[in-house]
Amino acid sequence: MTPLRNPVRRVTVNDCASVRRRLVVALEPGDVLAFRESGRRRWYRAPIGRVFVEVARWNVDAERAARKAARKAGKA
Repeated sequence: MTPLRNPVRRVTVNDCASVRRRLVVALEPGDVLAFRESGRRRWYRAPIGRVFVEVARWNVDAERAARKAARKAGKA
């Protein structure tokens, strides 16, 4: 793997549904993930580790909800 020394920026293919704009996503040195709306100047930054933990938590919660719904459907 190549170490991250320079920022890498990309624009999303589709609009983000909640803001109706495309997003600019950046990987920045120091293991930081940054987002901004296309056409806006305000960047929102978060450490990659915290983003990973939150996304993993969302997936685990979704799996638990699906299993619970399957159990509930099986009882009925």
